[in-house]
Amino acid sequence: MTRMRFGQDHAAQAAQAANWPRWLWMSLAVHVLILLAWWIWKSNQPTLEPGQVERIEATRHKEGQVRMQRKLQALEQMQSELAGSQPPSSEELAAQDAALSGDPKLMLERAKAIAAQIDQHDQQQRAQELARKQRIPVAKALEQVRRADAAQAASAPRAGGDTNRQLADLAEHARHTLAAQRQRSGEPGGASGTSGNGNTDSVAGGRGAGRNGSAGSAGPGSWNTPLTLDNAFLDQRDYGPMMPTPFVDPNHLALASGRTLGPGGMLADRAFLDSWYLIGPFGGQGAASHDRVYPPELGVDLDAVYEGKNGTALEWHYLPGAAYPLVPPPRAENAVYYAYTEIRVDRDTNLWFNVGSDDDSKMWVNDDLVWSSNQGDKAWYRQPFYRLRKEIAQYNLVEGRVRVHLHPGANRVLFKLYNGIDLMFFAVVLTP
Repeated sequence: MTRMRFGQDHAAQAAQAANWPRWLWMSLAVHVLILLAWWIWKSNQPTLEPGQVERIEATRHKEGQVRMQRKLQALEQMQSELAGSQPPSSEELAAQDAALSGDPKLMLERAKAIAAQIDQHDQQQRAQELARKQRIPVAKALEQVRRADAAQAASAPRAGGDTNRQLADLAEHARHTLAAQRQRSGEPGGASGTSGNGNTDSVAGGRGAGRNGSAGSAGPGSWNTPLTLDNAFLDQRDYGPMMPTPFVDPNHLALASGRTLGPGGMLADRAFLDSWYLIGPFGGQGAASHDRVYPPELGVDLDAVYEGKNGTALEWHYLPGAAYPLVPPPRAENAVYYAYTEIRVDRDTNLWFNVGSDDDSKMWVNDDLVWSSNQGDKAWYRQPFYRLRKEIAQYNLVEGRVRVHLHPGANRVLFKLYNGIDLMFFAVVLTP
């Protein structure tokens, strides 16, 4: 038995020795395939052109300044509300921004001074309330309030971080102070202004600026353009009630496309805004993308270069005379796009803005948020929008509308589109 086992072991070792070269070649082949796959993946990654890195960094720096200015302005407005005074006008805020000249140190010093004034005003109000409840002098009540605040401040984590973070903390503290005052006075709602982390806002600020872009460089958007998949993304969407498409009388239908109304402009009862500056895709964050603030919302700068999805460099491109509905190129999943245009009218005008989007959208007119999608179900969620031929022919891929006032001259329009998966589009149609 011992000899037989030895013979079997010897045969097994001989077989393994014979197979060794084959296993070696198989291992080498696997490693070569892995390296080849990595090389293919690496070669397909976007590369930045010379100068784009510097332009992206310059844009980031400018974006950071705008975010700090927003937080400082929010503090100014909250201070005015606490004091019961008129909030600073846009001219006063602009003059203040010019005086601070974008210097982070000066902005932080100003923010700390405003925050101190807010705290003093809040302490006075709380002291008056405490004096009334305990029937003690206001001065004594104020001492108690100040001691309590000092003890709370001593036990709180020490504030730190960069200037932007410190400004955000001051704004957050002011919001809590204002919300507490409202609660004491029985008023509903919390404080207004941007969020503490600077990621949400209700107003897109700044005029369109810069060169006119490269006309037609983006090419007309089409639903069947190549799509960049996001295989790691799972679109979890809770649909609300179905939003019916509004009725359009085909017997009284005059369609037009353009951006100018009145003398020398288009004559129609349904006017499609067909010419836009487009930029995207920015990397999405699922449903949170709708309320997350991306750089174009801080101010439209048509010369800016941003870092987009997967590290690509993004610039604005002009797309004139787009087909209805408009599909911003290049299509990507879990991605955010922006579009900017101007509408010209010769007199004060009120118009309906009929909006359709796949998936979610926001729209600002002259820096005021006038439209935001809800989570309702849409006809083009049940079937591809390009099959809704009647609605397309009538410029009627509409999920909702809003009445907007336009002033004489140019009126700025900024549109935000979030795409979850697969097909995407947006369209804005003006009606009387």
